[in-house]
Amino acid sequence: MRRSGAKRETADIDGLQKRSKKVKKQSSSSYNREKKEDLVPLKPLMQEDESRREEALIQKVQQCKRVFDFSDATLDVRNKEIKRSALYDIVDYLVTQKTRIVTERTIREIVDCAKINMFRDMNPGQDSELDFMDDDEPILEESWPHLSCVYDMLLKLIEHPEFEPKVAKRYIDQAFIQELLRVLNSTDAREREMIKTILHRIYGRFLGHRAFIRKAIAHTFLAFTFETLIYRGISELLEILSSIINGFALPLKQEHVDFLKRVLIPLHRSFYLNLYLDNLTTCIEQYIEKDPELTPDIVNGLLHIWPKINSQKEVAMLSEMEELIEKLGTRDFENETQRQEIFKKIMKPLYKRMIQCCCSTNFQVAEKALIMWNNEVFLSFFEQNNVELMPIVVPPLYHTSKNHWNPQIAKLITQVMKALLDINQAKYEEVIEQTKEAEKKKPVSGGHDRGGAHRGAGLSGLEHKGRGGGGGAKASTSSQHHSASGQPNAGSQSGERRSTSGNRDRASSSSQRNASKSGSHSKKTT
Repeated sequence: MRRSGAKRETADIDGLQKRSKKVKKQSSSSYNREKKEDLVPLKPLMQEDESRREEALIQKVQQCKRVFDFSDATLDVRNKEIKRSALYDIVDYLVTQKTRIVTERTIREIVDCAKINMFRDMNPGQDSELDFMDDDEPILEESWPHLSCVYDMLLKLIEHPEFEPKVAKRYIDQAFIQELLRVLNSTDAREREMIKTILHRIYGRFLGHRAFIRKAIAHTFLAFTFETLIYRGISELLEILSSIINGFALPLKQEHVDFLKRVLIPLHRSFYLNLYLDNLTTCIEQYIEKDPELTPDIVNGLLHIWPKINSQKEVAMLSEMEELIEKLGTRDFENETQRQEIFKKIMKPLYKRMIQCCCSTNFQVAEKALIMWNNEVFLSFFEQNNVELMPIVVPPLYHTSKNHWNPQIAKLITQVMKALLDINQAKYEEVIEQTKEAEKKKPVSGGHDRGGAHRGAGLSGLEHKGRGGGGGAKASTSSQHHSASGQPNAGSQSGERRSTSGNRDRASSSSQRNASKSGSHSKKTT
């Protein structure tokens, strides 16, 4: 339920809704407003007799099961303060007392209290999809003064030296973990951070839940990728996954390899990639660190789903690809030959894609791809395989350097070509000569150059160059002769019109129509 005072302010400007820049708050819980008895303040736990501290702790925990509505700041102020003080006292007690306080009854009551407070109905609102990428206007949880203490209480319980996972697994079960993943979709980043920490602790202490947690995370990722689910906890789950991957034993199980290929790599398809790319790259780098033989599968998988029209996403993936190649180049190998064998499996498709990006008409994409040539590892791999890669790289750069619309990009391309010349001058000049020969043998096209940029030159001009310069004069003489005799030549009229079209059929039909008009005009003049 969202309180009226916290609604987004809007202003109608030319029919468009302008969103307010004020910090928004959101009550993402449904509350029962029935009148209940007021809470009674209890004595601090450390002031109780040691023999009845457990009972006093249970009483305080049961007090904290009462949930309050924070959408109205004037409602239940005294009771809210009593609950907050009780939560602080419980947390402090769990931190300071290391022995004889965590029993099965204590675990059951604290976990039950956490469920009641944490697992509430989420109500992101109608504009949740718009707010998914909006960092300027964070939506904060109104009940955070109590929720933060509840999360802290649960965390301190799990971290306590007396905590027994074998006993607690009856209360922190698979249903509890699924609910944690559900509320991880909270709009409040503070809550997501606390849930991430608790989920990580559960993974570390409950060995029996590990496989289920990995499976639940994979299901969440797949739903986000292929079912366009709006889920705000992807980055936090990837942080957890990073530490999980770091603990994988070698050789990697097929289950873990399948997770990489079928779950992590497809995460690059999402439109919201920039929100979690850093953590995703860290996970993939750890796979390369564990088993470098997976590098071809990773690189080819990324190239297969490379963005076509989203330039921002393409720049982000170029940065990731640079980090992965650098990881391959700096990782220690027992045999250098192994590194080269791995790279040879990816070098041709990799450099083909990089050169396509270098020649892109988008300034940011082209600039990022060209700057990658300053990376020592990237350039070193090219230098070691320059004979095979030079024919792939040089021709597109040569053509783009002459006709790219942005002079700064053209300058960067020239610098890259100079670096390639320094690597292997003989091979570079050979490829350049082959490229020029291919240009001469290539049939002349209508109005578009190799890169698709419109030249605006007429077909008659191109034919003039191909026929040695005689065709244009001959057509002009023929046109004048037949016009004087009253029998206009359709070919001469077509020659005059071809400068505005690259299509021979259109030019011919246009010339015939013009020929008939010219003939009738000549008869009238006679």
